[in-house]
Amino acid sequence: LFFRWRKKTGAQTRGYEMALEKFDRALALADTYPVVCLGEKFDPATMRAVDRVAVAGMDKGVVSEEISCGFVRRGKLLEAARVIVTE
Repeated sequence: LFFRWRKKTGAQTRGYEMALEKFDRALALADTYPVVCLGEKFDPATMRAVDRVAVAGMDKGVVSEEISCGFVRRGKLLEAARVIVTE
């Protein structure tokens, strides 16, 4: 029984991955792309900091976590990424 459940879960996960890939292709056709932010210097023009955290080995002001993705369409910000920034 557990093996069948795992098998179904694997197929379900692959189904989600396929749907996300299709969504990414549709966004690209509309010239819309996610804001790249994980590990990048905080950019207030495209990101909103929702929290600060101290992370050993990371410079101050770098995005350590992405809470929600932001999007840019044809160079214009549609939605700012919500991020956690190192202090």
